[in-house]
Amino acid sequence: MNGLREDIDLTPLIGAHVTQLCIGEYQCLLNLDTADYVAIESTCMLVSGNGSTTSVTSYAASATRLAELLGTTIKSATRIGNGGLSLSFTGGSTLEIFNDQLHYESFQVHIGDVVHVA
Repeated sequence: MNGLREDIDLTPLIGAHVTQLCIGEYQCLLNLDTADYVAIESTCMLVSGNGSTTSVTSYAASATRLAELLGTTIKSATRIGNGGLSLSFTGGSTLEIFNDQLHYESFQVHIGDVVHVA
């Protein structure tokens, strides 16, 4: 897919609290207290506050590491590289979601009634 638009406004995600993590075979959802959410269907990279890095290619295998995001708050949200998304959280963790699916959606960012597809 094409990735996130270069002019996307991700500021509504800043300050949102991660309340739920839903793990599926081919999708991971980060549900936020603002009723917004991020649906991930691609490879992502989790960098913990202590600097350890996990390449997430299987959500089930990485569920314990991804669960570290529960209860944290988004400090920054940025479009990266070829339309991917970087989320930084309280506690020092960062989740980079890559736009790496050529023929399918890599992820969606649901902000209010608007869905941003990458």
